Amino acid sequence: MKNCKVGDAVVELGPEHRAAGARIAIEAKEDASYRLPRAREEIEMARKNRGCEVGIFVLSTRTAPPGWESFRVNGPDVFVAWDVEDPASDVFLEAALAVARALCTRARHGAESAIDLEDFAGAIRAVEKQAEGLEEILTSSGTIEGGVARIRKRAELLKDNLRRAVTTLDKCCDAARRELGGETA
Repeated sequence: MKNCKVGDAVVELGPEHRAAGARIAIEAKEDASYRLPRAREEIEMARKNRGCEVGIFVLSTRTAPPGWESFRVNGPDVFVAWDVEDPASDVFLEAALAVARALCTRARHGAESAIDLEDFAGAIRAVEKQAEGLEEILTSSGTIEGGVARIRKRAELLKDNLRRAVTTLDKCCDAARRELGGETA
C-alpha cells in the first residue's frame, strides 16, 4: 500500500518449511488507546500492506486495557500481551510464532492435504488455555505475598505445558513433511 508503514516486521518462512514463502506480519504497540477491534483492524491492514497470510499483534502489558488476554487466536491473527521487562512473558511470543507458522501451513495446505489438522487445532487451543492460566497466575503472584512459591511453581508448569504444545505443533509439521515425501515442514 503506497505510503503505508503499517506492519512493523515481517517473518518469511524459509525453504525448509512446508509453507515456504508464507509471510507473517508483526505489529507491536505500546499505546493505551488500543482495544481488540482496533487491534484487529491494524493487524489486518498490516497483513494486507506487507502481503502476509498471518498476523501477530503484540501489545505492551504496560498499556493493555483491562481484560486484554495474554494470548488469543482470532482467524488468521494472534494477539499477545508482552512485558519487555518480564522474561516469563516471552513464552507468549514463542507460542505466537509457533501458532502463526501452523496457521501458515494450514492456510497453504489445509484444503489439499489428507493430513488431519485436528492436531494443529488442538495444539492451538491448548496454547490458548495454558496462556489463560499463566496470565491468571502471573497476576496473582504479583499481588499476593503468601503462597508465592506455589504460584510460581504453577506458572512454571504452565510455561512447560505451553512449550509442549509448541513441540506438538512442530511434530505435526514433521508428520506433514513425511506424508509429502521429504518436504520439510
